[in-house]
Amino acid sequence: MNENDKSEDLSQESPEGEISWSFCPRCGEKLPKVKKIKYCTNCGLDFEYLREHKEIPPSEYEFEPGYYPEESYETYYSQEQVKIEEDQIEEARNTKLWSTFTSILLPLGAFIAMNAFLIVAVLGVIFLIGSLNLDFLMDLMSSPWFLIISSLAEYLFIIIPIVFVGRYLKKPTWNNRFKLLGFSIDKFDQKGLMKEISLGLAFGIGGIFIVAITSTITELILEIAFGINIVQESTSTGEVDIYITGATFLELIFLSLIMILVVGPSEEIIFRGFMQRGLINNLGKTTGIIITALIFGSIHLLGIFMVLLISPIEFLINFIYLFFPYLSISLLLGYLCYWREGNLIAVTILHGVYNAFTVVLAFLAYNAPMSGIIIFISLISVIMAVCFFLYYFLEKS
Repeated sequence: MNENDKSEDLSQESPEGEISWSFCPRCGEKLPKVKKIKYCTNCGLDFEYLREHKEIPPSEYEFEPGYYPEESYETYYSQEQVKIEEDQIEEARNTKLWSTFTSILLPLGAFIAMNAFLIVAVLGVIFLIGSLNLDFLMDLMSSPWFLIISSLAEYLFIIIPIVFVGRYLKKPTWNNRFKLLGFSIDKFDQKGLMKEISLGLAFGIGGIFIVAITSTITELILEIAFGINIVQESTSTGEVDIYITGATFLELIFLSLIMILVVGPSEEIIFRGFMQRGLINNLGKTTGIIITALIFGSIHLLGIFMVLLISPIEFLINFIYLFFPYLSISLLLGYLCYWREGNLIAVTILHGVYNAFTVVLAFLAYNAPMSGIIIFISLISVIMAVCFFLYYFLEKS
């Protein structure tokens, strides 16, 4: 192709204003059939300049060869988000959807939002009573009814991840959103559902014994290390102790129901369904479970940081004494969730039952003789054994 041929080709335009070249007027490379092509894929010739000025541009207007295909095709399609079909949700739970950063940040953001909501609610109460009456405020916040009502704010732990995951679904119905997070019974028949319930009950009771053993070992280590009696000399910071001391039987019932119907489902959806699932898919099983357990346990201990202002040593003792029991139940929740392939039915029951029975045990410790506590522990031990046997029977039948 000589220079005269090139000059003639520069004026060849389609009826729509497109220059209808099949080959680059500079290097002769065959051009892809792309509407309004910008650059030659071989020599980098600027076709936008060519269309406007009807001449080959000087060298300072040109781009390096290969610039055009990197920008147009591969990058565009790799960034396009593919929506999950309804029948692919179960398989999609094992794929990377949200990042490690999102897996951690969103639950922490939900935790901050929940506490901000509670602070605003308390400030609203102060505004309504017309003055900052500290005695009234302390009585209010130490009442079992405060824990019962404020626990409803944990529904934010459900709402926030449920809203977020809708972006990944082709049909973002509520059922599909819950299913993507593992909170669904759709894949279970009656026998399968009974197995999950049995496991949840059994491990919920078993968790009480695991935490008790962990607490005893931690207590012995601390007593040897610091030479003190942990129970007598450390500050009581347990959430349950504060609210159960003067609770009535009716308040005990409501507290137990809140643990099963609100706290268990909400915390499992955001921590195991969202955080752990995202971390496992990005970092692997062990790392994902451990990081989730560490964050979950630490969040439950924020209250003891008040002790740091009084005595750093007291804070250290309390933190160690409470952290490892929380870590043990967190790891139990995490590994059970992984064993059940990300489904949250068993792990939600475990969490709710563990919390509810912990409330009952604390109530008995303050309001019943030792014989009553022994009877209760014996009863739940029998229930645990029956549930494990039922699961084994259903698994083998």
